[in-house]
Amino acid sequence: MSEMVARCQACGYEQAAEFAQCPVCVGPCAWWCVACHAWRPGRRCPSCDGQLSVPPLVELGKHPPGALVEFRFTVRNASKKAVEFAVLPGDPALKVPAHRYMLKAASAIEIAGTLALGPFPPGRRTYQVRFDAAIPVETQLVVEVVAPVVRVAFTPAEVLFKNGVPGKTVRRVVAVENNGNARIAARVLASESWLSVTPAQVELEPGESTSLKVVAKTRKTEFGLRAARVRIEADTGHSWDLPVRVQLPEPALQAAAVDLGIVPPGRAAFETLTLRNVGKVRVACTLAAEETWFTVSPTRVNLPPGREKIVKIKAVLHEQLAGVRASAVVVTFAGGPPLRVPVSAVCHVPKPFLGPIRRQTLAVATDVSVVRRFAVRNIGDGKLDCTVSAVVPWIEILTAKLRVGPGKKRRVEFRIDTPNMPLGVNVATICVRSNGGTADVPISVTVVAPSPELEVLGDIELGTVAPDRIVGGYLSVRNVGVGLLALRADPEDARVTVTPAEANIAPGPPSRLAVSVAVEGLPGGPHAFGVRFASNGGTGRAEVRFRLPVELIDAPSVIDLGDRPAGRSLTEALRVRNTGPDPVSLRLRSEDPWLSLTATEVIVRPGEMVVVSFRMDLLPGQSGPVMSTIWLEGRVFRASVMVRLVARKVDLVVIPHVLVLGDMLTGEDRTVTFQVANMGEIAADIRESHTVGELEVVLRRSTVKPGETATVAARVRMNARAVGKQVRRAVHLTDEVVVRFSAKVTCSVVPNIVAAVAVVGGIVVGGILAVTVGWFFGAAVAVAGVVVAGVFLATREGQ
Repeated sequence: MSEMVARCQACGYEQAAEFAQCPVCVGPCAWWCVACHAWRPGRRCPSCDGQLSVPPLVELGKHPPGALVEFRFTVRNASKKAVEFAVLPGDPALKVPAHRYMLKAASAIEIAGTLALGPFPPGRRTYQVRFDAAIPVETQLVVEVVAPVVRVAFTPAEVLFKNGVPGKTVRRVVAVENNGNARIAARVLASESWLSVTPAQVELEPGESTSLKVVAKTRKTEFGLRAARVRIEADTGHSWDLPVRVQLPEPALQAAAVDLGIVPPGRAAFETLTLRNVGKVRVACTLAAEETWFTVSPTRVNLPPGREKIVKIKAVLHEQLAGVRASAVVVTFAGGPPLRVPVSAVCHVPKPFLGPIRRQTLAVATDVSVVRRFAVRNIGDGKLDCTVSAVVPWIEILTAKLRVGPGKKRRVEFRIDTPNMPLGVNVATICVRSNGGTADVPISVTVVAPSPELEVLGDIELGTVAPDRIVGGYLSVRNVGVGLLALRADPEDARVTVTPAEANIAPGPPSRLAVSVAVEGLPGGPHAFGVRFASNGGTGRAEVRFRLPVELIDAPSVIDLGDRPAGRSLTEALRVRNTGPDPVSLRLRSEDPWLSLTATEVIVRPGEMVVVSFRMDLLPGQSGPVMSTIWLEGRVFRASVMVRLVARKVDLVVIPHVLVLGDMLTGEDRTVTFQVANMGEIAADIRESHTVGELEVVLRRSTVKPGETATVAARVRMNARAVGKQVRRAVHLTDEVVVRFSAKVTCSVVPNIVAAVAVVGGIVVGGILAVTVGWFFGAAVAVAGVVVAGVFLATREGQ
């Protein structure tokens, strides 16, 4: 028992026995726990005595008979010392773990178990769970026994697959919940073969739910609404249905109306009809023509979704069917009403019609017979056959018969015998007879004395022309008078040519004369050349004006290359700039074959500089001044560029020409020097080089003046590993001069010393061990020393 004292709540007076009032202050007293520093209602302290805190009542809800009810509640130790206890069920229907617990101070534990309800009638039942501790406590479990309810619910209550695609598989997850109070074990079935559901068996406790995977498989040819059910059949005989619907698209075909247009009678007309499957279902359809004057091919079509088929339509109409014909191609298919595609045609019998011909009024001179013409038009759609005649002797019909196509026109030519006609007005009629009508064409001819008149229709403006040898155009002249004009063209310059130079021009439309000008040798800039005309109808003049490109080229006259080594090739460049306003085409050529140009023709644009490289191959024996010429040629531009140089002899002597380096270790670097004497006439450049390989040589660039001797340093590195191998390397100082290096690969004496030390050390240490420890250990150490030395030497030899 804890240390409990009776204590005055007002002044704190204490004594071991309980007293009603304090003898000091006559105040109320109560029990005080000295260990907990707290007032207690009685003489026992639950914190110090180790009393368990358990729920007095646990409601387990409503359950049907035969249910297995799980329960769980918490036991707390609010005291300051550990409590040992055991859980004792008060009824065989209660199942709890059968062992003792040790609950630490100020801690808690969860007690879990099950309650098996028997076949009890509905009502409230109570069960006790006892906790055997120093201070025993109890918990009552209360359960309400109710009548069993077997019921499940689907979420969603109906499965609808919208916008399904034929031939595809659709899936949906459905939740099924046991919202009754009894355990359910059931089978899951599908009412149609195209519908499947998993899992096939479900077991659900009250309030428990699970997921069903519903899979619907459709064929490519299916359409419309597909319905089925998912059924759950419980062992108790209960069943529940889940409606499943798949909304598949309806078949849809589309085609545009076909217009065959105008179909001549008796002739076949062809057109195509494009049948499209605009739905999502494969459609097998049949095509047929409503009337017999056209046919459809093919008559059966199988269209996948989104595809189209071109159907041929052939129509043959006879004259009895003249006029507008309207019919349709009927497309029938399962799942929808027939599709009627309109087909129209117009059977038209072509008929020619002679168009109106206007009156012909002419004025002619008596110097020569003239030929005139008028147009005959067919304004119908058939072929027009015409016969043309005149009743007067001074008109000769040159085109007596002609055929004019639909919508076309043709000219009828006739000759007027003016020299035999009197002056004045002469009237006649030309008769045109055809299968499309007749026409009388009035002809009024006024015969006058000849009076031709020349009219020159302007100059020729050719603008800026290409620099060809000949440029040209056309001059137009016209006879605006009456009678025949005798024309002669006289150029004012010998460069100009007129074709034809002489011509007879009748009154009427202008005549063109070809004019050409030879521009070779003309400078750049504007030019004008005149042509004079003389005739029996007056004189005239016209000009041919054009502009030639201006060639203003800035090119050097001399390219001085200075002193160059004899017998070598060199590459230089010629720079040409266009300082004029026009692009210039230049041709380039060299005077000597040993000077070759990289380009023989260039185009230099205004303000642009063009660089043309050239190569000079000097002969080995050629020395002294060397000169050649590069010629530049444009249309009129001519220029020459002199290329000159002085070929100097280069003679380098290497002392010595073979450098023997002796023995070199692998990886050893060595710097060697040698003498180079220049016995030539020009400074020689020793180029920088890096030669890799077994013997690596690096040279730096240096220059040796004529008559001088220079010392050249080279860095040599041995990369070969084969001991005893003689390695040689040739290095070019210039294209003609070569220096050779030679060295022999050797090995270091340090490995031999190391091997000897290993052998001697192994033998000495082995002898000592053989005397002190045993001959076996000594012999092993000696053999190990020899082996190590051999392996080391073999490795060095292999390297």
